[in-house]
Amino acid sequence: MDGTYIYNTWESFQNGEERGFTFFFKSWYPSLCQFANHLIKDRAESESLVSEAFFSVWKHRQKLANPTELKRYCYTAIRNSCIQWLQQKQKREALHQEWTFASQPTEDHILNAMIHTELMESLHQQIESLPPQCSKILAKLYIDGLSVNEIAVELNLSVSTIKTQKKIGLNYLKKSFQANLFISFLVFFMRCSLI
Repeated sequence: MDGTYIYNTWESFQNGEERGFTFFFKSWYPSLCQFANHLIKDRAESESLVSEAFFSVWKHRQKLANPTELKRYCYTAIRNSCIQWLQQKQKREALHQEWTFASQPTEDHILNAMIHTELMESLHQQIESLPPQCSKILAKLYIDGLSVNEIAVELNLSVSTIKTQKKIGLNYLKKSFQANLFISFLVFFMRCSLI
């Protein structure tokens, strides 16, 4: 994306304009929701926490120097909200049980969630750059977790068409990612899917 556009959008964000808010919120909302859900394992609550955290960050936008700092601030705000939510959940479920440090997400767990989120965001962007049908099929396979047969039924396509589009898409992704990053991503993705 054009550096001038990002600069103008950042300026719009800092000036409190809806256009700037909408750009960053829509760009990062899906990946930040994945990050929160990775920590608390509750999709609906994750969406709520991300929205609340982003509005909280919006109030402090003047203190932020650039989009990178904004993203870091979002991660911190969401991490804190998730920990607080887990503490409240623990109290609700256990009533009189004492909250222990071990039940909170560890820094390693949080870092792994951030890395997973960034990889998934990169995957989203690469998938969106594919031709429309191929993009839709790969998103359903690797983001929504549907099987080839389920996608064939949902999109009213043959299984062989789904498999062909999958092969085309994966070949494109292999070329798009640097070799080491792609291998790291596959290892990470396979590890996560086995857990």
